[in-house]
Amino acid sequence: MGLSIVLKEWNTRFALFLARKVSSEALRADAYHHRSDALSSIMVLIGVGGSYAGYLWLDGAVGIILAIFIFWAGISIAKNSMNDILGKAPDPLDLEHIKALALSVDGVKGVHDIIVHNYGNQKVVSLHIEVSHTMTLDKAHTLSEEVEELVGREMDYFTTVHVDPLDLEDPRIQRLAALLNQILSRTPIKLKNIHDIRLLKGDVGKNLSFDLVPVDALCQEKSRKLEEFFLEEVKKEFPEISKVFIQFEPLFTN
Repeated sequence: MGLSIVLKEWNTRFALFLARKVSSEALRADAYHHRSDALSSIMVLIGVGGSYAGYLWLDGAVGIILAIFIFWAGISIAKNSMNDILGKAPDPLDLEHIKALALSVDGVKGVHDIIVHNYGNQKVVSLHIEVSHTMTLDKAHTLSEEVEELVGREMDYFTTVHVDPLDLEDPRIQRLAALLNQILSRTPIKLKNIHDIRLLKGDVGKNLSFDLVPVDALCQEKSRKLEEFFLEEVKKEFPEISKVFIQFEPLFTN
């Protein structure tokens, strides 16, 4: 029985090593299965030894302890598996690293809409980069591939990059960006950030368009009121703007 315990613990450690290497919850579950077998053998030895020594209650006690361990292991594995199935929020440090890598590429002016997916041991990331609207299509495509290659190499993620061409040098856009961020701090609803700011020609006057990332889900009524609030505040300094169009981003973007 002693040899069986040693072999089962070796199987446990080897299975955990493989589970970490390939990010497999199935292998992790198998590792705990081996460990529960080893603990069962140890508990049997303790229970039998205790009974012979006159401690008859020991057999039941070790059985309860073993049951608690198996229950805890099952809950832990089920929780991690459900996270993978339903979707788990990425590590904020990973998101910051992805953003920093993208911004380190010459020509990238901003980064947003970072989305990370986990597929077993494969991670997939998509992100938007902001570039000057004067950049040629060929140059923008080359730039996106540079970002994909850099993030993929440094993070070991399969990476897809979307390019947003923006008129970042326009003084009006710069003033609008500063104003919108001021308004952002005064909104009655918690919001993360504003990006992708565009000033478009409308039927009457100018149309302002931008993307907004809320902290919590917004109903249609709240979304409409936010557009009205931003329009009212923006028109105080930009009376030529007649409409505001807000693209509300999904909560899982960064």
